[in-house]
Amino acid sequence: MATRHSPAIQWLLTSACLSFARITAVLPLPVGVCVGRGLAWLAYYAVPRVRKVGLANLDHAYGSTLTRPAKARILKR
Repeated sequence: MATRHSPAIQWLLTSACLSFARITAVLPLPVGVCVGRGLAWLAYYAVPRVRKVGLANLDHAYGSTLTRPAKARILKR
C-alpha cells in the first residue's frame, strides 16, 4: 500500500512528474526512446518489485513454455 505524504510533498512530486512529461514531450523521438529505456533500466535494477511483477506476469502469460532465463531476457528488453 502506498504511503500518504503531506500536501506539500504531493505537490512537489506532481510538479516534478508534470515537468518531466512536458520536457520529454518536446524531445525528438529517438531521444525520447533512449530516455524511456534508461528509466526502464533504472527501474529494473533499483526497484526489485518491478522485476518480481514482470516475472509473475510472464509466468502467467507463458507458463512453462519459456525457461526462466528466457523470461528474464524478455524483461530486460
